[in-house]
Amino acid sequence: MISKEDKLLIRRCLYAMINMYGIIPLRHAYHIFSHQNPLAQR
Repeated sequence: MISKEDKLLIRRCLYAMINMYGIIPLRHAYHIFSHQNPLAQR
């Protein structure tokens, strides 16, 4: 089971990676993926 501290650490690592690569391309890629994936439609 993942503790709260581990979740915060993982989230911090993810945010660090996003900041390194830039959030705009990541959001753009997610936007494209969510439109191509029928399971992601709400």
